[in-house]
Amino acid sequence: MARAALAAALLLLLAAAAAAAGAAAPSARDAAAAAASTAANDRPLFCMGLDCPRFDVLETSGDEQLRRYEGARYVTTRVEAESLLAAQLEGAKRLLAYLAGANEDGAKLLPPTVPLETILFPADPGSESVEGRFCVALYLPESAQRHPPRPSDRRVRIVRTSSSDFYVLRMRPITLLDERSILHSAWRFIRRLEDEHGRCAVSRRFVSFGVYDPAVIPFVKPGYVEIGVPRSRRKCAPAGAPAAGSSDPAAAGAAAAEDGPGGEEDACTLCGECAEDGGGEGVV
Repeated sequence: MARAALAAALLLLLAAAAAAAGAAAPSARDAAAAAASTAANDRPLFCMGLDCPRFDVLETSGDEQLRRYEGARYVTTRVEAESLLAAQLEGAKRLLAYLAGANEDGAKLLPPTVPLETILFPADPGSESVEGRFCVALYLPESAQRHPPRPSDRRVRIVRTSSSDFYVLRMRPITLLDERSILHSAWRFIRRLEDEHGRCAVSRRFVSFGVYDPAVIPFVKPGYVEIGVPRSRRKCAPAGAPAAGSSDPAAAGAAAAEDGPGGEEDACTLCGECAEDGGGEGVV
């Protein structure tokens, strides 16, 4: 019952934000128009015509992709909660209030962007339990990317990210998701990546979970979602090759080399601890 009440409240919150912006759920005609304009505005179809993070696809294998995200600004907030849904509810409330005018300019930056991004911190490597802290984020609308207004709520921050690489698992789950099922899928994904690219291919510090359907929230109805893990800067030998520190100097050198954007240094991306206190802007 508690989950259902939280989910219903979050749905009402998102619906109210869309209504405040004068934006109803896209009709079939609107969706077709958005699809037709995709090539022009470079938005993926799953963004449904809404502003969303920009990226280049470096590799694709089935439902898995390696993406390079452009640097951008996000509005973020840290939340302590017992569950993913509770964190999404509280985080979305703060972020949507900012977009609806709770900022120094009183500017309305609606409709909301996609995805609603939540960072989960596993309690331990391989664990399907979370630490109880989350980071919830929304991509700032294109109109506010260059000069976003300062948040009125000190718990809300603007974070500017640098270019970063993420391995992404695309999903349309047939069952409802909670944090345990998300982490279960994430660890299976991580192990496949490590088997293919080496143990240090990805950072294990956090898992990102993005909900793209603006009227679909976990525990209510499955929609299009993505699980992301940051690519490590460290280049390591493929699975089965000598590890760094072994008698093979080439393997040791490869493990120490940097390999482009993303990875360990980006493990704080979108998270409030990377920004200045007091509703300021941080750079990660």
